[in-house]
Amino acid sequence: MDRLPPELCSEVFERVNWRLPTNYKYTSLSPRNSPLVLCQVCRHWRHVAVSTPALWCRFQIFLQAREFPRPGSEPHLDLFRLWLRRSAQTPLTFSFTTITPLHPNPRVFTFLSALVEHCARWQTVEFLVPNVCFPHIRGPMPLLTHATITPNRMPNDNEHFRLFDDAPALTNLLLGDWFMPETIHLPWTQITHIEARCMYDYEFVLLLQFAENLVRFDAALIDSGGTPPEGSVIAPCLRDLRLSTHADAFTGWVVNVFTPNLTLPALETFVLVYPAGWLDTEVHCLREVFERSQCPLKDLRLTGSDLLDEWFKSLAIH
Repeated sequence: MDRLPPELCSEVFERVNWRLPTNYKYTSLSPRNSPLVLCQVCRHWRHVAVSTPALWCRFQIFLQAREFPRPGSEPHLDLFRLWLRRSAQTPLTFSFTTITPLHPNPRVFTFLSALVEHCARWQTVEFLVPNVCFPHIRGPMPLLTHATITPNRMPNDNEHFRLFDDAPALTNLLLGDWFMPETIHLPWTQITHIEARCMYDYEFVLLLQFAENLVRFDAALIDSGGTPPEGSVIAPCLRDLRLSTHADAFTGWVVNVFTPNLTLPALETFVLVYPAGWLDTEVHCLREVFERSQCPLKDLRLTGSDLLDEWFKSLAIH
């Protein structure tokens, strides 16, 4: 390796799998399993590693709830800043997670501030943080295309946050548990793809209203027991809709989703996993929506009702 030209050595280093076994997209900041290992072999390897920004552009930050964490259990702030400097101007992909109480320790905001200094290079981001962290996630983000947002608790009624107002390229969202569209405001009109891991039925309808240019929506739904939002709901661009019942759902949500106000004129793919057992009213709601929409269905996958499945297949043929 010492005899290889630096550019070939750099390419070899980039092909090493430094990713975490629990999340293949990210690299740990651990000195034992990260590009930091390369810096400890010899002067040549260290020079090549430090001069290869692609080695340092993916990482995971995990901060604990303890005020004084166990030594070695968290990255040091100076190491984190060094890591960011070595990534140079390369777009960043990262996960920032902190399992903390309602009021995080100051070091959480210190790490977050160091990260926000480089927000112009964010490309794919994941945040699992307390709600009080959201006001600190701000700044111009011209490269950001994918974002995962997971609050670690349900917001209070008086809490409202704005995220990614200056992220013109953002189109893909993954929304985790406790995300509530009424309290966390995003640039919905530019979003084309949404995956929601847990969402109330009325929130699904709200997002169809907010994200008028949505192309794909994948959601695990749960019944809210409430009334769906009023007003017409037309999803003019939605081509791919995949719905399933969340593990915590107790009752059906179909009636509150497929309302008489819903129209899906562009839908081509429809996947529905609904093990709760179909009621006549639910079948009727579905049939009305699709007959009214006259959408060009091409791919249909349903569970729970053979009769409904056959009806949808015949609908797609025509």
